[in-house]
Amino acid sequence: MANTFTLPTSGASVIPSPDAVVAGKTIEAETVGKLTELINFTHAHLGCSPVVSQGYIDTFAVTGTPADYNCLWRIPIPSNAHSTLVLLVKGKLNNAASAGSIQFEEQTNSNTATIDITSTSSTWYRQTLSVGAQGAEYLELQATAISAGLGTIIEYVSVHWEPLTSPLAAGVVSAKHTSSPAEDITPLGATRSTADHPLSSARGVSITRTLSELANRPRALFSWSGLQRVSSARAPKTMLPDHFREFRCLVRAWGGSRDRDHRYEAHVFAATHGNGDDRLILFRTQRHTVPAATVAPAWITPLSALEPFQRAGMDDQADTDMLRNGLTLPNTDNVAPASPVWSVSIWGP
Repeated sequence: MANTFTLPTSGASVIPSPDAVVAGKTIEAETVGKLTELINFTHAHLGCSPVVSQGYIDTFAVTGTPADYNCLWRIPIPSNAHSTLVLLVKGKLNNAASAGSIQFEEQTNSNTATIDITSTSSTWYRQTLSVGAQGAEYLELQATAISAGLGTIIEYVSVHWEPLTSPLAAGVVSAKHTSSPAEDITPLGATRSTADHPLSSARGVSITRTLSELANRPRALFSWSGLQRVSSARAPKTMLPDHFREFRCLVRAWGGSRDRDHRYEAHVFAATHGNGDDRLILFRTQRHTVPAATVAPAWITPLSALEPFQRAGMDDQADTDMLRNGLTLPNTDNVAPASPVWSVSIWGP
């Protein structure tokens, strides 16, 4: 039985009616089929929006081969079935006679993908990276620009997961974002979801567990990396005080009866600057102290916080509430010469 799905945008009557499961109402013959296709589609596409989207203005440039990476991001993995990252890069060469490229490497299996920069005009390039099996719910991705000597300039980096295609592969997909109990994803076959096929209790359980795992799949809300080992003296290696104000992005707040159970996580790669002081990282109600002795950056324990009650002020035309997401600027004695944050990713529902 094929685990197929139809894109919700493909036409009318593709998705089930919102009131199709009201108590006491007769279930229409096609409702279960529409529901299973929508679940399959959600599994295939949820979490495949950009997980990295960062631009640079004359700061991400190299004139040789750096000794180590330039950028580092931690990104959530949608599921064990998603195994390919799509890499989009806008860049150019300083001189056509000098070859240039940018290499991406995931840190679990050391798989790499290289994009050759071939023009002195700003040009978009596309490449994919197969990441292999990933045991954690996230992976760490490094980017390194390379130049033959006369300069490679990177202007924008965007990364997203490649959505799964229809039909989905057969078999259960092990849970990645739920535990105690782990809620596996079961792709739903079309031939068992047509009219006059009863909805068994086992099938109902698999649908419920699949929806639970999908509900806990994280959405990348913010992702930023400082620039290491680049040519520009103006390139920020760590967050500057202005970044805390500028990078508090607006994201949609998903409402409903369970919004108070929504959790947001901040993953921070941090160190002090060897000036003898502890450094403080703040995320909503959570705080973490980086000891003065930590001069080599490392990932801190993720900071987890519930959805805030405060919403950003929006006009009457907004169709949903908005939230501000970002780290909080500590007091002034904690930011000179810069914050301890080398890289930060914030995820939410």
